[in-house]
Formats: sequence, C-alpha cells, structure tokens
Amino acid sequence: MSRSQLRGLGLSNEQVSRAIATARLVPVHRAIFALGHDRLRAEGQWMAAVLACGGGVVLGYRSAAAHWDLRRTSSPAVEVVIPRSSRPAHRDVIVHRHPHLHPDEVTVHRGIPVTTPARTLVDLAAVLTPTALRRAVGQADILRRFDLREVRAVLERHPRHRGRTALERVLGAWTDAETVRSPQEASFPELCVRFGFPRPAINAELLGMEIDAVFFDERVAVELQSYAFHSGAIQWENDHEKRARLVASGWIVLAYSWRQQRDDGGRFVRDTLGPALARGRQRASSDSR
Repeated sequence: MSRSQLRGLGLSNEQVSRAIATARLVPVHRAIFALGHDRLRAEGQWMAAVLACGGGVVLGYRSAAAHWDLRRTSSPAVEVVIPRSSRPAHRDVIVHRHPHLHPDEVTVHRGIPVTTPARTLVDLAAVLTPTALRRAVGQADILRRFDLREVRAVLERHPRHRGRTALERVLGAWTDAETVRSPQEASFPELCVRFGFPRPAINAELLGMEIDAVFFDERVAVELQSYAFHSGAIQWENDHEKRARLVASGWIVLAYSWRQQRDDGGRFVRDTLGPALARGRQRASSDSR
C-alpha cells in the first residue's frame, strides 16, 4: 500500500510512523509499504513498483509477460511503463517511458495495472531474441490471449516502435495461416525431388490414419504442420496420438512448418529429412536380411 492509500483509510502521519516503527508496515519503496513483512511474492513486488512510480504507471515488458503467463522471468528487477516524460528512480525498478501509451493498451489483471497482452507482445519484441519472442507469441495463443487484430492495431498506432520489425516477422506465420495448407502440401514433393530425395505420397493412409507425406520404402512419415490446421487443444492431442502410434510401429516421424519448408530454400528440410531417409533405408535393409 502507498502512504496516500493509508491516509485514504483514515490513518494520520503519526499513526503511519508508529506502524513503521513497530514493523506493522515494512517499507518496500519510498512511501510504499508491505503489511507486516517484506517477503513479497512476485505479484507483491510488481504492485509495489507500480505504486511507487505514481499515477498512470503500469506493469510492462518482461514483468507484464510474466504476469500474463506468457514467459517466466528470473530478473529481480520489475519493469514498468510510464506515460510521461519523467523517470522516477526506485531500487530494482526499470522504467520505460512511453508518453503515447494508448488507453486501449492498458488494463487491470489480478488487481495490477498492466499493459494488455497485445501491447506486451509489441514491447517484448524490442527486448527479446526472435526465438524467445516467437515462443511468447505462441504461449499467448495457447492461453487464448493472442488477438492478431489487436496486435496490428498497436503496431499501427506506434509505427516507430523498436519492436515493430521483429514482431512483424513473427506475425507472418499467423498472416499466412489461412492459406498455407494447399501450397505447403503442393510444394513439398517438388522440394524433395529438388534435393534428390524420393517423391513422397501425399495424404496417404497409414495405420488407419491420414498422413500428410509418407516415404513408404524408408518408413518415414512427415506432418506438414500449418498453423491453421494444427492449432487448438483437440488437434494438439490428435497430432501427439498420431506421432506416438507411428513411432511405436517403427516409423521415423518428422514435422515441418510452412516457414521451415519455405525459408532459406528449404535448407532445414534438406538438413533433417536427408539423414532421416538414410537412417530409414538402413533400418529397412537391416530388417530384410
């Protein structure tokens, strides 16, 4: 609680001072107190930092991501976003100044003022590696906290935001999601032939299941996992069940996204499918002896 909140409850300055002296109020930041102890959980540290920095301040960046369960943070510092020019200084508080923070980009989650998931992802894009950012976006989607339209709206309001370019690259996967299956399946056999691999059977039946691409002689099964057709809890369960049945029956199972198949000329597919096919041929030859 802040000193002003305590005053609002009717406590005088003398009563607050006496409570501090008797450790019923424990200072966390200047004029911010914990009640009876200083062993605060993460939520307590986050709220203390927001209160310490004054009105209009919200939890942001990596701390906001942790609060939304998008990614963990081990940093003892709390990150906040302040919509004004001043930068208050407090121990273990990192202040990001964003004077043009829009009202639609802030909310209250579990009692703590915080940037929305959409705004949090935009801010994260400025400080995370591409891999970490992609994971955060994926986690937001799993938790149903990812809204492409909201993220786009934030990016349009802040065209000079440092995270814009990095996030746009990640959003490409979602932009393509509605149309990727046909071109991915259509181009995969030709990609294999170009690399000198056998041409797979597409949408083939195997063990009573439809598999996106099958190399029968090599006993290699490939799932072409476009986001649009492999998202959601039910499909996630189905994909794992399919993989388990194939592996239990002695098949090598690989999975490729449209991005992995498309980027850099399909190098990732070449570098992983080639060894898998060779191992499958070797295994099949050994079994036939």
